[in-house]
Amino acid sequence: MMLRLRLSGVLSFLAVITVFPCILTASPKKIAVLQILAEDNESALYADMAYSSLNEFVMKEGFDSSIAIAESRRKKLNYYEMIDLLSRAGAETVFSGEIRKTKGEVVFRFFAFDLKENNSGRIYAKYEASADLTGVSPYSINMICREHVIRFLEKYSKEKNFSKLPDYYAEKEAAVLAESSFPNSSRIILFSPLISAFTPIYVPYEYASSKNYRGLSLYLLNSAPYQAATFAAAWRMISPFGKRDRKASSSEKLFMYYNLALGGLPHYLALASDSSLPRMRNFGARDELIGNRYCEAFFMLTGGGSAHFFKGHHAWGYFYYHADMLLTVAAICSLKGERFYFIDSFEKKDKAKIFIALAGVRVIEAVHAYCSDYNILNGAETSSPLPYLFMNEETLEGGMSLKF
Repeated sequence: MMLRLRLSGVLSFLAVITVFPCILTASPKKIAVLQILAEDNESALYADMAYSSLNEFVMKEGFDSSIAIAESRRKKLNYYEMIDLLSRAGAETVFSGEIRKTKGEVVFRFFAFDLKENNSGRIYAKYEASADLTGVSPYSINMICREHVIRFLEKYSKEKNFSKLPDYYAEKEAAVLAESSFPNSSRIILFSPLISAFTPIYVPYEYASSKNYRGLSLYLLNSAPYQAATFAAAWRMISPFGKRDRKASSSEKLFMYYNLALGGLPHYLALASDSSLPRMRNFGARDELIGNRYCEAFFMLTGGGSAHFFKGHHAWGYFYYHADMLLTVAAICSLKGERFYFIDSFEKKDKAKIFIALAGVRVIEAVHAYCSDYNILNGAETSSPLPYLFMNEETLEGGMSLKF
């Protein structure tokens, strides 16, 4: 028995086996953008920008809901009638949202509704964030709206397959971070000891003049023990008043020189990021310091949490600052073999362990800083240490709390 195959039959068979797997794997989501609600004219401007950005990405899914939406608006249907109409038109998911302007900020809220029969009207993705848009240019407002839309879509895509989203962090990084220029960074590196030495005067003055009392209190609480040790050593060296009780030890002198040359840099960078990052989050003018990769590499080498402050991560900055300073004191004491105020000298057998611990913390800090992003996202959830004071009838308690 001979099997005869026509050419047309072979081509038809090949077409079926080629297309059939595509039919099984392709599952367009059929997403429609309903509308972005707004309370006033200014909020309506932001809503139009957000609506355009949502449509830009939704159209990639291949479902055009413009006819159904136009029909719903012509019939003046209410919100839920519009959703029902889109469902009958074939939409499986509807994006919607609301933009409200409150005192001093704008609140973005976006939702994704599931319109499938078994989950009709269920919200399975919700996003809410706020941004201060006071005095921000229209271009920057458009970019901020786009950023929040992409972050909402990213949250949605964790549960549902969605087309590849643009890297909004890379877009913002290119727009607001300083250009990596070696001539600009060389000036910062060259004058860093001078900047560090004048930190006890410059930093509290800047915090107080800008009424940033949270930053001022953090600076005073965290720097107080090290600045006191530095001041005491300097006083014992240059005091003109009579006979001193005792001269500063070589350990105290060496720590004083270290703190003057490098110990103030973390606090200067905390001030710089506190001043610049709020503006950068709103796509303000490009910063001249924050983002310079040469400066970032230098601050990784100097340690003390400098690179984390430089990137806007203050909680980690203070953690590494204290770890570095305490281990530096221990290393100096073990190296010089003299007492450091209330600390007796360490035995020589502990010297290797202390220097290994200090080097290990520096390496971990540098790698951690290198892997961390700049804290430039608008409405990003951040953590920061805050001082607190609690008093009742019997006790008075104080300390640091971590705000998330």
